Amino acid sequence: LTAKSTGASTFIDHYDEVAISEVITSMGYMVVHGGGIETERPFVAFKTKDGINVATLATACHDDTGKKACYGVQMIAEMLPGKNTDADGLVEEYNATYAAAKFYHVDGKVRVSRYIVLDDGVSRDNFKANIDVLLQIASKIRKEVVDGA
Repeated sequence: LTAKSTGASTFIDHYDEVAISEVITSMGYMVVHGGGIETERPFVAFKTKDGINVATLATACHDDTGKKACYGVQMIAEMLPGKNTDADGLVEEYNATYAAAKFYHVDGKVRVSRYIVLDDGVSRDNFKANIDVLLQIASKIRKEVVDGA
């Protein structure tokens, strides 16, 4: 799995754990799980300096050519709601407020999700911008979710 290069910029045109890990570390985040662990689908997990846990999961996987490749990325940040938090109410409010992400309350956690389509490739800068958008939203709602404030 490699990123394809066109001229001066490098594009990620399928789920590539190495390329995604490089983007994440270049942003100053710590990868806590990358390749090497067999799972149902590939993923890279990382943690921000302020403790937000994020997973980038391979999606839209096909086995057309005999070699499995995935052409989408589901990025999910999760946080544990405080005991005084109305998580379901917040998720409903956030889904009505933030068009750039989808919110869920599942398995006792509030999750913020953003999807990237990799068909025909995205630049590493665009991938970084998508991570930034997800983390800006997660950071903005974090206090309300965690503290119930």
